[in-house]
Amino acid sequence: MRSMVYALILMAVVTGPAWAHDPSCITVYSNTQNNQGVPIPVGDGAMVLDDVHLSVPQAVLCAVDVRGAVIGPGTLSLYVYKGSPTNDAPTTLLAGPIDMSPPPTQPSATFHFEVPATAVDRDLWIGVGWTGPDGTWVGSQRTTPSVGTSDDIWWESYPGQTPQFYDGGDQYTASTYLVVYANVPTPTQVSTWGEVKATYR
Repeated sequence: MRSMVYALILMAVVTGPAWAHDPSCITVYSNTQNNQGVPIPVGDGAMVLDDVHLSVPQAVLCAVDVRGAVIGPGTLSLYVYKGSPTNDAPTTLLAGPIDMSPPPTQPSATFHFEVPATAVDRDLWIGVGWTGPDGTWVGSQRTTPSVGTSDDIWWESYPGQTPQFYDGGDQYTASTYLVVYANVPTPTQVSTWGEVKATYR
């Protein structure tokens, strides 16, 4: 009985809505609908990033949700990189790696990452990496975001291979289940956004 209660508490922590970030944070990107039913395997030492274009020009990150299945033990890490409107290769690492060691899940579950307050512009690359030779992350694939936009492209990095763009093939859209929460500053003068960036960087 005790183990069942523990499992239910753990499930609530992983998938529940009671997040710790500031309640004033709003959703600035969401791609949770239109499941394509095709997994995105991310094994030991690999990383897959999705192009994310927020619904606002500037924001201060609060948290990110990802969804997928955990097959075996390992560490799931969230990464946020600077992007561009034309989806050039990721450059500056803005946040991460933010690590968690989630329990195996079957089927998929939603995992919530609290992100240190980080000032960002609209265009980002966001995704996950996996560390652990005995496990794998199998991410959930989606199509069109309901908040913000994403193009049909991933940035993939696999051990022993040159990092590259990948469009998911002809039948699928290269977009992952992601929700991004952020505070949106309201500038009162031209210098306000620069001051916000200076504060959080």
